[in-house]
This record gives sequence, structure tokens and C-alpha cells, in this order.
Amino acid sequence: MAHLRLSLVSGNGLDARRTNMTDWRSQLRALMACVALATTLLSCAGDTDGGGVDVLIDGDTPGVHEVDDGVDGGDADAGDAQAAAIGPGRLAFRPHRDGNAEIYVMDVDGANIQRLTDTPTAELGPAWSPDARRIAFASDRAGSWDIYVMDADGGNVQALTDEPHVDVEPAWAPDGQRIAFRSDRDGRWSQIYVLDLENGRIEQLTNDPAAENEPTWSPDGSSIAFRYRPVGGGANWDVCATDDAGDDFRFLTVALDMDVNPAWSPDGSRITYSSHRDENWDIYTIDADGENTRRVTTHVRVDSEPTWSPDGRRIAFRSDRSGTWDIYVVDAVGGDVQRLTGGVGDNAEPAWSR
Repeated sequence: MAHLRLSLVSGNGLDARRTNMTDWRSQLRALMACVALATTLLSCAGDTDGGGVDVLIDGDTPGVHEVDDGVDGGDADAGDAQAAAIGPGRLAFRPHRDGNAEIYVMDVDGANIQRLTDTPTAELGPAWSPDARRIAFASDRAGSWDIYVMDADGGNVQALTDEPHVDVEPAWAPDGQRIAFRSDRDGRWSQIYVLDLENGRIEQLTNDPAAENEPTWSPDGSSIAFRYRPVGGGANWDVCATDDAGDDFRFLTVALDMDVNPAWSPDGSRITYSSHRDENWDIYTIDADGENTRRVTTHVRVDSEPTWSPDGRRIAFRSDRSGTWDIYVVDAVGGDVQRLTGGVGDNAEPAWSR
């Protein structure tokens, strides 16, 4: 890959959809004022060229802290059986408890909730490494939004970027050697960048007047899907993809509404996302080529931020269907949902370990 990737999006359907988009700075202020707002509705912007810096954060208090979620965990053996029935792995998520947004983890049945970060600032967007030994996340603990990484127990926190811009939404490549993220470091709108963890080099993957957010890697590492918002497109957001060189841009959804939060299935055959296409936020899946749209949830409240189980059989997501923001799980083909968190705080951004 070159040091700076300039991948211009082209196509007859794009030019007519580009105008101006809202100022990301006002939305970022809204995020800081109330992190409990649904992250699916954020449309922040991108950053400039910069190198990755591996810096240990002094004064951090990493470690695992047991948390009472207000839900009786019940018999341990029964809980283990329930977790096994739901699927393998663990869930990282971002609740807003104690007046702040932090990173937590829990078993897939909602038991054993543990707090990993504890700072006076906000931590967002947890993303597991492929080997489930580390978690990347975004934080403004140093005064600007940067990408960080920590061990799965909350220890050994390190900064991966150090820029006076907005670096958020990290996504690990399947090889564990790269992290894609969204940034405004080019001075315009949000674009997708890729950080090489071995040499610290940061390359710009997309370069377009549109805003491109929420990157997610295909399991073979050859493609990245993301949310695409054309400049001046208002609520017309789509799920798009490109190859890992930023050359093969393609639309996966084309809806006159909002399609957001894409997440690639473990086998690479499908992508799940949240859509407002029927005047309500629900979870959908499509084939990786954009065909065969399937609706997974149907509810009058908001279902968003889906993430796949490692076996591809289930999808965890965020919803306010119970009156509070909680994490739920559903079969990937739809059906009954199960609530995993107990209505304490604003629970968001679930990420299922592999």
C-alpha cells in the first residue's frame, strides 16, 4: 500500500448526490454533552495525514472492575448453559453509567459484566482484535479524539494516534496488523484511514467529498464496507464497500433513507446493518454483493448497531424497545430477541469477540 491512498469515487449516480453536509463539530459537541445519544445518528467528519504513535498513557487506571447490573445472574451452571446456547465469545460494549461513557465487557448471556476503563473522559467504539486479546477504542482523554488499544482485561493502554483532529470508530483487520478508522485529518469530511500497527504508518483509504464512516473489514481482509453519506444528501445514507487499496468503490445498498452500522459476517457472505427505510430503525442483512435484503427485526422502537456472533448464527444489537437503551441478541434469520443488559444506563456499541 502507498503512504497516502487517494481513492476517488466515481460513477454516474454519485455526482448528482453531492452538496454540503452538516458541521461535524456541532455533532461532536452534542456527543460530549450527551453520550447517551444513539451513535447511529452521529455524522462526524474526517482528519489530515499523520503517523501512528505508540505511547503508554500515564495516570490511567486499567484493570477489571466487577459491576452489579441489577440483574440476578442465577445459578452459575445454568448461566454457562445459557451462554453456550447463545454462542461463543464475549461482548464488549459502551454503557453510559456513573455520568460517563466507558468500555465494559460481559459474557454473551449478559452475566459477569466488567468495567475495563475508568477515566473522567469518554471512551467509545470498542473493537476486538482477531485473537480477542486486545480491544481498540476511541477516547478524548488526551484532549482530542484518538485511537487507543488495551489488553482484554483493561491493562496496558496505549495511544495509536496522536492528532488534534477526530480519530474514531476503529476496526481491526483480520490479520491483526492493521486498524481502519474514521478521521477528519484531511481537513474536510470524515474519511476512512488504515493504520499499520507494525510501522505506525497511516494511509488514507478513501478521498471523496462525501462522508465515509463506520468501517468494517471482510473476513479475508480484501474489502472494507462503510457508511456513505453524500454531501448534502440529508438522510440519504448507504452502505458501500471498497477493496483494501481503496480502488473498487461500490454501493451495497441504495435506499432513499438511512442505512448505517455495517458489520461483515464471519464467513464473509453477508453484511448486517441498521436501516430506517420503513420509517423505523431495524436490523437487516444483505449478501456481500448487495443482493437479497432480509429484515431481521421488526419493532416500533430503535434497533441499531448490530454485531455478529463468531459462528454467524446470531446478531447482538442495541435497542430502546424496553424503554431504556440495552443490548439484545437475536438469531441472524430473525425471531425472538433476548435482552442481555438490565436497563442500567445507556448501553451501546456492542462488539462480539471472535
